[in-house]
Amino acid sequence: MKKSIVFILILSIAFALAIGCTPSEEPIVEEDVVELELEEGEEIEEPPEELPEEIPEEVEEEVEILVEGRPTTLYPGDYGYYAFRLLEHMNDYLPYRVPFTTRELEAAQWIVDTLLEMGFYDDQIETQTFRYDVITSSWWGGALWGIQFFEGEGYYDNLEWIDYSQNVILTIPGRSDETIIIGAHYDSPGYAGASDNAGSVALLLEAAYRIQYYDHYYTLQFVFFGAEEVGLVGAFYFVDSLSSTEVNNLALVINADVILEGPIFVYALGFVDYLPDNPAMVLWDSESWPTVYYCSFTMEIDDVADALVYDHIHLVAIPEALFSPTDHLAFLQFGVPTMYIYGTYNPVYPDFFVRNILHTPDDNLDFIIDSTPGRVEDALHTFVRFLGGVLNLE
Repeated sequence: MKKSIVFILILSIAFALAIGCTPSEEPIVEEDVVELELEEGEEIEEPPEELPEEIPEEVEEEVEILVEGRPTTLYPGDYGYYAFRLLEHMNDYLPYRVPFTTRELEAAQWIVDTLLEMGFYDDQIETQTFRYDVITSSWWGGALWGIQFFEGEGYYDNLEWIDYSQNVILTIPGRSDETIIIGAHYDSPGYAGASDNAGSVALLLEAAYRIQYYDHYYTLQFVFFGAEEVGLVGAFYFVDSLSSTEVNNLALVINADVILEGPIFVYALGFVDYLPDNPAMVLWDSESWPTVYYCSFTMEIDDVADALVYDHIHLVAIPEALFSPTDHLAFLQFGVPTMYIYGTYNPVYPDFFVRNILHTPDDNLDFIIDSTPGRVEDALHTFVRFLGGVLNLE
């Protein structure tokens, strides 16, 4: 009996060698053969004809449960759909992204991980770290005054403080060294921060995903700024780190902030040849406004916005909103074309931005969806289309 079994095994091996192995299989050689020794009268146990109805608990595999996202009028592949799902994640799993906390750090790491999952390479992504007490070229100097204010508001309660923040920088080379910077801050006060500013982060991520394989003229830098809420610290730190060559290569700076704040979608576009001591204050003082200039490049961007009207996408140009207190202010000093995109209710001077849910508990995705159905989809669809058109200009 023992000899018969060994003989059958050898015949099986010879047959397998004759027909060849698949690429993933290792050839079996005779030395690998293990002789089966059975006691006299013992038989090989046949497998059961039917599997048991229930898998024993100790071998039951863990099954990943996929949670369905919120209903949306956007479909996979639509402009804005990917951003909608990314916004959901930030709203649900990364709220309270207060500057200089581990929660802000988690959001930065999630941005890096998302970019890598999209297919970008490690050497395209840089994390630029700065301390809470850094002094920048900002008229505010640094973050300390903002941190003290946040402490007084209780934003740091139940969060773990760390002494640094970070910018996340993605570079997509173009045919030219001339550079377009597209920025959005990812930190928030003590709320979910769907409009301020998870929506803009999601917008930039989809825009980067869509353009990564396109043959575009400009080198593109997507910059996700940290610590905006305590004095535009990340943006000014980034600006202060630029070399003279990098400044000379700047062709355009785009900043997205509070894009879900209202149903009117605005772009402020132009450049200035000087800045007052505190540019943010001129927003409420028209007599001290620097002149906003235009050039052939800004007119091409206007053409992109105008062309979208034929697809029932409407953007409103308000050049004076260029002096709004957000990250692009750090770049105005260079005299390069700058664009700020945002959402608002009816903007009437001196309120080019009408506060609605900003810095309140209502700045969460569910409240926005319930109170203004369709706004999130409209904003994301509009700005993804607009950015795509602008970034493909030559």
